[in-house]
Amino acid sequence: LILLAAAVVYVGYWVPREQTVLLLSGFGVAFISFMVYLRQANEEDVDLGYYWGILLRVLLIASLPKLSDDVFRFIWDGRLLFNLEDPYKYLPAHYLNTGLTGIGPELYEKLNSKEYFSIYPPFNQVFFFLSVLFSPNSEVWSMIILRVIILVFEIGNMRLIKQLLAHYKMPQKYGFIYWLNPLVIFELTGNLHFEGIVVFFLLLALFKYEQ
Repeated sequence: LILLAAAVVYVGYWVPREQTVLLLSGFGVAFISFMVYLRQANEEDVDLGYYWGILLRVLLIASLPKLSDDVFRFIWDGRLLFNLEDPYKYLPAHYLNTGLTGIGPELYEKLNSKEYFSIYPPFNQVFFFLSVLFSPNSEVWSMIILRVIILVFEIGNMRLIKQLLAHYKMPQKYGFIYWLNPLVIFELTGNLHFEGIVVFFLLLALFKYEQ
């Protein structure tokens, strides 16, 4: 578990996506550690694994996404909403030199979707707006707020996974396949992708169906 945490911190904070060898090495150590623990975990100590999964996500709380730059469009849309602008109405270039708070060439150059209208649904836009509400000029604070939001839903995922496994009378350690999976941790908490929220509603729907 300590080796898994070290690999998560190393990849999450120091390895850019262009460094293929370092990236594969970090992922390799993380997955080997994950698989070894998965094989050795027993039901008596299962809570340790779940608490450790929370710790792994918290360790990434201040990291900047290294493997994806989608977050800059999240912040861009959030800042448009902060300025009472419709993020779906125009292409990003339309808003340059408009004097809107937080909207300018520096953030624009970081967008990987300059030629596209926003593709993110209104539900996502609520979180984008919240991420800039208290600090509209800080990319770092926006990332931290988005990460906290995703973390809250991920903890909901953990609880639902445990409840569903109990309902199906399956070993609780099976939940580690998701909860301690390095790919899940890096992609959702690390790279700020919202599939973790999708997973929450999927699990919730399944849990309600079983009820």
